[in-house]
Amino acid sequence: MVSNLNSDCLRNILEFLGSDQRVLFKCLLVNRSWFEVSVLYLWEDPFSIAHRRRAANSKKLLTTIISMFPFDKVTEDKLKSCGYSNVTYYKNGQSICREKVRTGNLYENEVGKISSTLSYHIYDIIFKNCTNIKQIILLTISKRIMKMKSFDNLSNLCDIEIGEVRYLKKIVHVCKKIKKIVIKLHGEFNNSQVLVNFLKVQHGLKALKRLEITLLGLSSKAVATFMNLSCPLLEVLKFHGNHPPLSILAKFIEKTEGHLRCFHLKCPDRYSNEILFKSIAKSCPKIKSLVIIFDIDKDLSLLEHLLRSCNELESLTLISLNFLYQSPLQKLLRMIDKNWKFKNEFMEYDGVQIGCGKWIEFSKSHSSHPD
Repeated sequence: MVSNLNSDCLRNILEFLGSDQRVLFKCLLVNRSWFEVSVLYLWEDPFSIAHRRRAANSKKLLTTIISMFPFDKVTEDKLKSCGYSNVTYYKNGQSICREKVRTGNLYENEVGKISSTLSYHIYDIIFKNCTNIKQIILLTISKRIMKMKSFDNLSNLCDIEIGEVRYLKKIVHVCKKIKKIVIKLHGEFNNSQVLVNFLKVQHGLKALKRLEITLLGLSSKAVATFMNLSCPLLEVLKFHGNHPPLSILAKFIEKTEGHLRCFHLKCPDRYSNEILFKSIAKSCPKIKSLVIIFDIDKDLSLLEHLLRSCNELESLTLISLNFLYQSPLQKLLRMIDKNWKFKNEFMEYDGVQIGCGKWIEFSKSHSSHPD
């Protein structure tokens, strides 16, 4: 009778067994329905049971999973014949396993194809059974998985992190409740039409509260997109690497309607920051965390004006390509509010940046700010 528990009851039970990998592993063996529920909880952990006795348990676990999928006999035999001397699992399920294959047993491209098939079926189970998923990370994932019909079940997604803009092509037709986007690109952002379509369906991201972008290049079309973008509820805005021109960025900040609480601009450049300082001072009275480019010879009075206008600010990091000393800055901050303290200073170089950046961090005593 226990084996006939419905999936809802089984999920409630397995929630209390999240740290007991041995019991979860045994649940895989009961029947197909138990397997489909149990594998979701096992996939949340790096399969600690598989590593307890190295290859033996790794092979046992994979063989069990393979046997539960509707593979044809040839594919199943190939999967089971692989010599798994080391298997690595990932919490986000982006890569299912890394295999060391016996010499002469399978060609590398065959193993890759089989691993891809296994990965596809795992994702299909997750997408079919976890329709209430609100957060997902898609840094590297195959086109085949993105095109699967079960992905359409993820209509409740509101928090996404992607590694390629093309993923938005699928998400744009499925998700209508996006509140957080993290984009981590390792090449030039030149497919801006995908983003334009995404913004159109999302009604201009009116509900967006967090936007974080990492990229190496910004096309003119992408810049134009930012000119027309309005996120009135935005609370967190971060750029790692390249960013839109400061004049466009300043206007974008003004359209957050006073909700912005965290702004990080982590790529130093040699352009004037006056318009950006004035925009933050004018439009961000509730800002608590700020990382910004700074020139001590030009921006000291602008910084003072910003600090007096944004009195809820609790964390401040200044980045400069020129010499930057903490003493005069600390004196200014202490004059405005005695709770300001010097926290740290360091040099940082990033391949995205041109040259080294000098970072100086300040914080208020007992501060807690959004990240």
